[in-house]
Amino acid sequence: MTGSVLKPGSVFDQFDLFYTYLTMQEEFAQLIARKARSGAIFMVYGLEKILPRLTGFHLLTPERPLEGMVAIYQKV
Repeated sequence: MTGSVLKPGSVFDQFDLFYTYLTMQEEFAQLIARKARSGAIFMVYGLEKILPRLTGFHLLTPERPLEGMVAIYQKV
């Protein structure tokens, strides 16, 4: 169901791509780690070159986040 919008009542494991902007990155990462399927992508924006270490994820952009503002993680 890639490209769909998460709506109330949706099942988390039906989605492959997640995105958050500036706030609640760790809280959302915990939810994705618990409920999304393995391989799901989590894009985090607003980092100003600070990369959070998220448990249960592999950082796909370790050297330099895109334009210094976006990090991309994959659920393991």
